[in-house]
Amino acid sequence: MKKQFKRVAVICASTLLAASFYSCEKEGANNQENEVKTVPFFEVEKGDSISKSIFREKPEFGDDEVEVLFTTENQLKGEGTSIVLNSPKYICNLKTWVSKKNDAPNTKDGYTKIPVDLNEGAGGKWIYLYYSKTNTIDQGLTSLSAKAQVLPITLEDQGWNTIGTDFDILGGWTDLNDGAGGHYIKLQTKRWSHRKELSGEIITEIAVISSASSTPTLPAYFNFGNWYRVETDLNKGAGGKYIYLYFKIVFVDKRQ
Repeated sequence: MKKQFKRVAVICASTLLAASFYSCEKEGANNQENEVKTVPFFEVEKGDSISKSIFREKPEFGDDEVEVLFTTENQLKGEGTSIVLNSPKYICNLKTWVSKKNDAPNTKDGYTKIPVDLNEGAGGKWIYLYYSKTNTIDQGLTSLSAKAQVLPITLEDQGWNTIGTDFDILGGWTDLNDGAGGHYIKLQTKRWSHRKELSGEIITEIAVISSASSTPTLPAYFNFGNWYRVETDLNKGAGGKYIYLYFKIVFVDKRQ
């Protein structure tokens, strides 16, 4: 009981501290972004939630620079599983599992879990990303983007589609900072089915990296493997290390 009281007290005190810096009366999204005030980093235990009005600074991380937490490319190798001939090649969808408990299953509804908590180091809820693959080019993804805003995001950018929605939310989108304060962050994608060309790039793999820097230096195979970074830190405004998604592309021609 004392531990629980202490946790609540820390969160309440931090909320009051943030409120003293944060103004709710801002004009336009750009002005709001410019006027965000951050507070010193403080710990939030997993499962707890803090107000979205709280923006925490990054703590000191020491010498730990970059860690590749997961790649779909190496998942089968890591599990000692042979790649089956004609196994699905292209990433076609992403889903999320958001919970106050670390209870995300390894697979769900044909999707495979990326075993990385996207709220790593920031407290809040456990958030896991799931992916599915296909051999049908028209169903594949061609690009990924993460959009971060101070206010809830309700509109898609032109030409982009919401992706990474929760399994339990029909048509909604997942805030990848859920429970950890900071910016509202959602994933967006473009699909091959929107293209008029018969050839182009398509996503085959996804990776998640953790970094002490906003400009991580990755292992060489990322530089020579057509990997691209989703520029937004998935812990933006919530403290914790920089968490970035990467995606790998290949060139395909539907006429072949």
